[in-house]
Amino acid sequence: MAEQDAEVWKLSLTTTDIEAMDEALEQYEALAIGWDNKKEAARVDAYFSTRPEINPDTLPPHTDFICAPVPPQDWVAYGQKSLPEIYVPPFLVHGGHNRPTTRGSYHTIEIEAAQAFGTGHHATTQHCLALLAYHFRTHSPALARVADIGCGAGILSIAAAKIGVRTLYASDNDPLAVAATKENARHNRTAPAIATLLCSGMRHPDYICAPTFDLIMANILATPLRLLAKEFAELLAYNGCLILSGILQSQARRVQAHYRQFGFVPKKIIHNDGWTSLYLTR
Repeated sequence: MAEQDAEVWKLSLTTTDIEAMDEALEQYEALAIGWDNKKEAARVDAYFSTRPEINPDTLPPHTDFICAPVPPQDWVAYGQKSLPEIYVPPFLVHGGHNRPTTRGSYHTIEIEAAQAFGTGHHATTQHCLALLAYHFRTHSPALARVADIGCGAGILSIAAAKIGVRTLYASDNDPLAVAATKENARHNRTAPAIATLLCSGMRHPDYICAPTFDLIMANILATPLRLLAKEFAELLAYNGCLILSGILQSQARRVQAHYRQFGFVPKKIIHNDGWTSLYLTR
């Protein structure tokens, strides 16, 4: 395949400074980033629609990297073959290729593997689903106002609607993600409960002018989470809760310390596969 014909480029990096690498990659606007955390070093794979022009001076010291085009592949077939259903009680996330054949005491969420915004298989999404279920064990979903920041494919919003939340706002700064959430909500018959918004953070009139929220969910990255702390504090109800995810374990203490400045304390923390997710109250 000629380089100029490549539709996707893969940048692979190895680093010992995970947090510095996370911040360095933000300026390159990758389509997706995957982390493989080891004790000695982390392997990072970032994907781009065009060949990225990487300035080595912007990367942490002693970083090795290589950039190459991704060979063409039938990603739908690959995804259907390699992605099993995910069960995070009471949610069952699956694709159209492996719909459950029997009814069970779970809420099904169907997301196609063809979409680039998440299929529920990443640890951070599963953490969020678990924390969402945890939250609504003690809170009424019918009365809740919920915001999903960085909604991606809309899995978290759909999950909340499935357990009875009637007022949901799902937003993203990527118009393709907003469109994906809208389509997935329609496909999962939860569209009436979910308003989709195109914006960065919560900077949208429908957020700013609305009553405060009982629960805000954000599965993004540590740096934007820190930047959004003030917005979340202002738009969350006094006794509201936050679900924060997309945080590397090495970044968790720094994120918690930052949110503590706004009165938030952790009530439940999940660590798994190198990632940390937080359930905060104030």
